[in-house]
Amino acid sequence: MNDFTKKNELLKLPSYKLESTSPEHNIAQMSEISINSKSIDKQFSDHTPFFTWVEFSITDLCNRKCSFCPRFDENVYPNNNQEIKLKLYEKIMNELSCYNWEGGIVFSGFGEPLLHNKLYDLISITKKYLKNSILIIITNGDQLNAKICTKLYEHGLDILKVSLYDGAHQINHFNNMRKKVGVDKKRFMLRHRFSKDDNYGLIMSNRAGAVTNNDIKLREIILPIKKECFFPFYKLMIDYNGKVLLCSHDWIQKRALGDLNHQSIKEVWSNKIINNVRDKLKSKNRNINPCSKCDVDGTLNGKSEFERWL
Repeated sequence: MNDFTKKNELLKLPSYKLESTSPEHNIAQMSEISINSKSIDKQFSDHTPFFTWVEFSITDLCNRKCSFCPRFDENVYPNNNQEIKLKLYEKIMNELSCYNWEGGIVFSGFGEPLLHNKLYDLISITKKYLKNSILIIITNGDQLNAKICTKLYEHGLDILKVSLYDGAHQINHFNNMRKKVGVDKKRFMLRHRFSKDDNYGLIMSNRAGAVTNNDIKLREIILPIKKECFFPFYKLMIDYNGKVLLCSHDWIQKRALGDLNHQSIKEVWSNKIINNVRDKLKSKNRNINPCSKCDVDGTLNGKSEFERWL
């Protein structure tokens, strides 16, 4: 069985049968949350299907420069000490609750979530309005200790995913922390990101052309890819400043589809800009910015959501 066949067989398995550190587990878990959410069958008043995931880049600041990340080169992606404001975040949560939206919410994006100064408040606001949604934080763990971890769960966090970048010695450290906090492995997950030979445990991509490190082994592929991409069909990607972006891979272009400071979610999710992109992606046409420079598969998550648009 070659690597491609093996990977496709793994992607057919439920998350509980997969190693929690693997990217395949993350893909399976996301799909399960989508399919089990009430939003999978919901539509706006204009019959536009709902998204099942909302990703926030709650801060544009990070304390690391990982080799496979655009932040590796500060001339490409410099640190920006900005974060989402509570007033804006609550506006978004309130609007979602008015639609009785349920799904997956993840704090990840372009920065380190634990650097947000009001992180506990963001979690509390989320659960105030969307108590049945699954809230996930993806962190490098550098700011994490048992006390902080306990407070995250106390405020309503569902799942914490810690990416280990420094080596296998971190595994015992964070497992001991998890045991001290008293949560199981389904709610405190470790992601191995320290093996270069294993592509850092990632399905590597060029982040829409933003990865500049020549030491990173990317797929040799002719761009633009002639393939669908499901991201704009299932995920609402919100930057710290309220701008809705095309997807989480759009690091440099940051193609804004709208601004939630002044627009509603429905207005942005259903507007002509994003629908034009969807029409092209449905016909396997990625000859648009930033998609023309992007090598991400884009079909690993969101197939069920994508099919609602056909």
